Amino acid sequence: MKTTLTQLLSIQLLIALVITPAIAQNNNYTPLNDILSTLNPLEIVENIDGIKRSIDLKIQFEKGSAKLLPAGKRQLEILGKAMSQERLLAFNFQVIGHTDASGDAAYNQTLSELRAESAVNFLTQVTNVDKQRLLAVGKGETQLKPRLAPNSPEHRRVEIIAIPMQEVSTDHKEQKIRW
Repeated sequence: MKTTLTQLLSIQLLIALVITPAIAQNNNYTPLNDILSTLNPLEIVENIDGIKRSIDLKIQFEKGSAKLLPAGKRQLEILGKAMSQERLLAFNFQVIGHTDASGDAAYNQTLSELRAESAVNFLTQVTNVDKQRLLAVGKGETQLKPRLAPNSPEHRRVEIIAIPMQEVSTDHKEQKIRW
């Protein structure tokens, strides 16, 4: 009986330490805490444009379409939950669609815009993020990641940029982000 209990505890420990983390890594979702700490870090991250709080998420769509796949919906559910956390309530967000360079540039621009809009619609309709906090932008193939082949799937992404609400302006005289 003692051996059986020891074996059972060993199996449970193996599952907890090895198998469960491996399963979690295979889902390819960016976890809630990673989204929160990236979009509102405890320390400021400097960028060429000043302070930039952004994260690239792998939000999956059907090929050549703005229709979300189940994995894309799951990632957006996590993002919506992060946007609803107190830590991010003082931010508005740009939701930026990117494509790779395969295909026509005009087609890729339109596709990236439609995908960004699809993500925003999901966030507002399913996760109840206030639409006034979101701006859909398409960049097409204009901002490819450095050191990657132009057709690399890594370019196909949705970038989320958090912008403190006090920087958002509707006054056209100001040089701040407007929407």
